[in-house]
Amino acid sequence: MQQAADRLNAWAEDWCVSINKEKSSTTLSTLSPKQKAGTIRLGGTPLREDEEATYLGVTFDRRQTWKPHIA
Repeated sequence: MQQAADRLNAWAEDWCVSINKEKSSTTLSTLSPKQKAGTIRLGGTPLREDEEATYLGVTFDRRQTWKPHIA
């Protein structure tokens, strides 16, 4: 995962695109309560890990139950 974040950061720098690291987060989708994603850094800044993520108005929770989106 960190390699993908590094490639995203390199692309953003090449194209002079600014990524708001304070609004960015990670969410690990898994059924296992024991798994952790670890720290993912974007340009040296660690991204926070959220239980839920919203993308284009759709709320995804880490277990993919859709309950937060339906509520």
